[in-house]
Amino acid sequence: MVALYLENNQLTDESSVDISMMLADKPRLKKLNLSYNQFSDNGVLWIMTSLEKNQSLVLLSISSIGMGLEGAWALWDCLLKKPLLQKLFMDGNNIGPEGGVYVADGLWNMKQMINLHLANCNIGKEGARALAVGIGQMKNLSVLDLNGNKILTDGCIAIMKELKANVSLTELYLNSNFIDVEGSLHVAECLENKKYIAELWLSYNNM
Repeated sequence: MVALYLENNQLTDESSVDISMMLADKPRLKKLNLSYNQFSDNGVLWIMTSLEKNQSLVLLSISSIGMGLEGAWALWDCLLKKPLLQKLFMDGNNIGPEGGVYVADGLWNMKQMINLHLANCNIGKEGARALAVGIGQMKNLSVLDLNGNKILTDGCIAIMKELKANVSLTELYLNSNFIDVEGSLHVAECLENKKYIAELWLSYNNM
């Protein structure tokens, strides 16, 4: 098996035990989608631990699965062992600024990353600053979604500085982040050399 899709199945922590046992036996799995299920941090911990030996994963979709701070820590440990990961979808998990730092630390050397989706994770400016370091290593990053994270102008500026060298970006989502005029100017400056940029979302900010 190289792909497993279990999206939106009302799976709970109880289900996570069985899923983790199956995943532990699939070290060559390349795609895993568990989004929109009803886990908690305990379930996330089971699943992330079961992926420890897998170094083949290229897509991980875990949006809106009830992940909090402890789940973010488990994800951090998992990401450190996923050098080939290209697409991460984890929107809608309230991991907070500290959780954002955990995830950012796990992503710092993800040089294969193409799509990174962390909308509505409440990472704040602290999480954004930490994430910026990893983004600077993602030379092939095409889609970055940070909608609804309250990253503020400081977080926005930190990310734009690291994105300057990226020439692959096609979509950038920064809605609802309390970004002011200064932040928007840094966005404009960053995008000057982005000839492939097709979509820029900056709605619901403070400009």
